[in-house]
Amino acid sequence: MSRRTWDAFAEPLGLVYIAGTTREAEAAESALNGAGIDYAVELEEYRNDSILGSLFGGTYTGLFFHVPVAQHTAAKELLEAEGLRDTVGLHEDEEPEREHGT
Repeated sequence: MSRRTWDAFAEPLGLVYIAGTTREAEAAESALNGAGIDYAVELEEYRNDSILGSLFGGTYTGLFFHVPVAQHTAAKELLEAEGLRDTVGLHEDEEPEREHGT
């Protein structure tokens, strides 16, 4: 199983996906587990700043998926290929260091 506790990670983690429904969370877990990508989850509130979000409240609870920064791009592409579009990119300060010449 790829789901781990926060303490199990020595490397930094980056937020890759926010699941707003149980179906989305199960699909994300299935995709990450199937690919062997380790991840940690956290239940948090988030704000939806879309037009619908402002009409219907705007604050929701979701399951936040975090993966090692080195696996972030692969995890993001995998989740998007599975139709899960609420992915999150890394901030510049979270980008993994690249070796010279790559």
